[in-house]
Parts: sequence; C-alpha cells; structure tokens
Amino acid sequence: MQPQSIKLRQKIERGDAATGAAIASFSAEVMDAAVLAGLDFVRIDHEHAFRRDTSTENLVRIGLAGGVAAIVRIDRAEMELAPKLLEIGAEGVIVAGVRGVDDARAAVAAARFPPLGERGYSPNCFSARWGAVDPEAWIRWSNDQPLLGVTIENPAAVAAIADVVALPGLDFIQFGWADFSVASGLSKPDKFHPKVVDARRTVFAATRRAGKHIMMGVEQDAAAVADALAMGVRMLEYGRDLAALMRVWRAAAAMTGDAQAKAASGTR
Repeated sequence: MQPQSIKLRQKIERGDAATGAAIASFSAEVMDAAVLAGLDFVRIDHEHAFRRDTSTENLVRIGLAGGVAAIVRIDRAEMELAPKLLEIGAEGVIVAGVRGVDDARAAVAAARFPPLGERGYSPNCFSARWGAVDPEAWIRWSNDQPLLGVTIENPAAVAAIADVVALPGLDFIQFGWADFSVASGLSKPDKFHPKVVDARRTVFAATRRAGKHIMMGVEQDAAAVADALAMGVRMLEYGRDLAALMRVWRAAAAMTGDAQAKAASGTR
C-alpha cells in the first residue's frame, strides 16, 4: 500500500491559491461545514485553545474523509506534539512563536524523519495505516508531503528570516502581525503600522526568494484578496469560526434593535 499525495500541497505547488479558515471551537459540525463549503484547508488552533481529548483527531479524520487538509497550529513550547499530530493524520503542522532559526530548526527536527529531522519511527499509527503502508514509502512521504510551517511574529525572527526559510523540510511561513505589533513596542496590534508593514514585506520577500509558501489571514473583500495574491500568498485564510458567527449574530441583534426603534417611531 502506497501513501497518497496531499491535494493542498499539489495545489499550492502549482501556484494556485488555496482557500482556508480557522477553527477555534473544535466542533465536528464546523469541520463538516468546511468540507461542504469546499475549503482546501482548515487551521485548527492549539496555540490559544487547550484540548487534551479526541476533538482534534475527530476534526482531522473528517477533513481526510472530505478532502480538507487539517493544519494544526501549536506553540513552540509544545513541539513534541508535532509528530503525534502527524501520526493521527494531520496534513500540516504550524509552530507559532518561533524566535529565530533555532526554533525553526527544532520544528523541523520534531516533524521530519532523518536525515531532515529527528522524528521517531513507528508504523503503529493512523498515518501509516497501522503498518499497512510500505515503511520506506511512508518515511519518504512523511518528509515530502505533510506541510510544515512556522509563524514569524517578533523582531528577532524577522531579522533571521533568510536563515529560517532556507531550512530544508520547512514549507510555509505565516506572519503574525498582531504579536509582532506588541513585541515591537506598539500599545496594541496594528496591521497597518509602518513597522508591521515593513516586517511583513521583509518576511514575504525572503519567503518568495526561498521558494517557500505564504499563509495569511485575508478579509472577504475582492481588493484584499487581489493584494494578497500580488504579495505571493497562496494559502488564504478567511477568518475563524467563532468570530464569523459572532459577526452574523451581532448584525442580527443590531437589525432587531433598528427594526424595533423604527416600529416604535412609526417609520419603516
């Protein structure tokens, strides 16, 4: 039995744009909706959420069954989770908060088998189909197919970006503008502050030169999407589940209030 190529990797390596979103609720029904909506990937957030149960595995399996790549984001303090996530079938892992090339190198070491990394071998996992996959083919596939990314979100990491993106085994970069803002001394996150814009430009330029991919959060606006594509972004993430739901409910609450006020005043 031979492992299959990952559709998300194939798509972005052709130069096509991939559509994604983030899940913070760990809801299987939301992952179902992602499949039905035709998304290419979903980022499951383990950095700012805490789950130690089967929720992530359930989301990964739904994604695999429906053709949506599950990319799990973890904190740099929990890099030991990377091989475990890949073993349960995650098609990507992204390590947040890397401070430079040493952290990025540690991410590669955790996620990749030798000679790229130091991941320990065991076929007793879903990714290896419990030993049904040819061992040599599975090791090669594990180094070549699942996507590994890091989030660049502080000045030290930006300064080291050329060395970070040069690492074999690393596939994509995400620029964390909010954390970069705070780490740069700003009083609050500011996507359009000159410091943040310059850092993003530096990170994206180095990533493109290295032939690696870029993931970025994008507003659902045609001009914003065009700008992202022009910057070389090929993994476009359109918000997260709970934030999107809250926007809809806030609009509904505001509409109800407006309607009631108009009714009370006798206007339409």
